[in-house]
Amino acid sequence: MNNHLTYGDRYSPNLDIEGSMPDGVKAVFEPLRYEVTWLHAKWLIYQQLFCRDQQRVDLMNRLAPGFFVVVADSLRTESIVGLCRLTDPAKSGSNQNLTLLRLAEAVTSEEPGRFASDVDAEANRLRHAFSPLRTWRNKRLAHTDFPTAVDMQTLPEIPQLTIDNGLAGVRGLMNLVEVHYLNSEFCYDQFTNLDDGDELIFYLSEAERYDEERRRRRQAKSTPLEGAHENGVQPEISP
Repeated sequence: MNNHLTYGDRYSPNLDIEGSMPDGVKAVFEPLRYEVTWLHAKWLIYQQLFCRDQQRVDLMNRLAPGFFVVVADSLRTESIVGLCRLTDPAKSGSNQNLTLLRLAEAVTSEEPGRFASDVDAEANRLRHAFSPLRTWRNKRLAHTDFPTAVDMQTLPEIPQLTIDNGLAGVRGLMNLVEVHYLNSEFCYDQFTNLDDGDELIFYLSEAERYDEERRRRRQAKSTPLEGAHENGVQPEISP
């Protein structure tokens, strides 16, 4: 059995809803739960690699700086675009979107009233709060706006805290719905069953230590040979 993920796979098979939730809400909430969890996992890996401490950054810069620049850019881009996707309208023309506003519509359809109004208000608040992220998506990440391409200063700054707060808002809305129907919460910001950034840093550190030890051994072997050569003895070439 192949346990490796390929592009488009669900990275966790155990996020299906167990409990009483209206079918119309569950049809949106369950696949949305996968999307939100996957987005949190990507941002967690970004934080583990690039935001924990300078020693990790220095390690990556020593071993493969160009590669990790691409990784950092890709994970950050995906986090921005992912938050925008989650707060897109429920429909784009005749196409249905899997978004928080679509979830709000499903809740309203199944249970109109105060709770539905609260869900809708929070979904719209998040959409408004993500306006700077959407500017980045529309002008730089999903499209290449010409004035932006020649003058990046036209885009708003997106500090890490903006993405942190955005994800907190998304999981807050998801748990608002989950508590209402299932009387439980899901720890989106703590859940991952991937081999994550911490594990990668561990193996990179081990690889660097192994490489340093191998160099020390070679140096130790070459030292007596160099002394012998100085005394007129020709050293043998080691493989």
